[in-house]
Amino acid sequence: MFVSQVFDVFAVRDYRWLWGNSTLHVLGMSMELLALGWLVLITTDSPLWVGIASGFRGAGHVGFGLFGGVIADRVNRRNVLALVQLLRGLILGALGMLILTSHVELWQILAVALLLGIADAIGAPALQGLIYDTVGPRRLLNAMAAMLAGFHLTWVAGSVVAGMVINTSGVGVGFILAA
Repeated sequence: MFVSQVFDVFAVRDYRWLWGNSTLHVLGMSMELLALGWLVLITTDSPLWVGIASGFRGAGHVGFGLFGGVIADRVNRRNVLALVQLLRGLILGALGMLILTSHVELWQILAVALLLGIADAIGAPALQGLIYDTVGPRRLLNAMAAMLAGFHLTWVAGSVVAGMVINTSGVGVGFILAA
């Protein structure tokens, strides 16, 4: 009975689509985070700058978190998620192209980290609100648990894939693939 309750949320077609999309998004995000740290390290040869780049991303997330919640409450959440994912893809693709053409500089990497943090701050509340909109209050806990399980499993896979791609094809290809 317990197992059927856990997977009951997958009976909702729109939730299955949302879960699949979100899991794929986390795959790209885990690849992007690993690639970003690696890119900063090979660009600067400084672990300090790796931490600073992570700080830029965190500043974007924390600094715009409140705005993300307001946007999620006032604008169509599906449209917000679609726009955020499109912009993330364009930003990551542009960074990948800068890397592949050997034109990337540290300030560009830091700007990308900040923009991705802002995108996360806007996308996360929209996703959480959309989960509720999709499954309702009765299935919400199961939906959140299934979403988090998918995220954590995908996070591991994304990190492995990113390491393999960076090792075989380079960090620029890693960003293109994450896009």
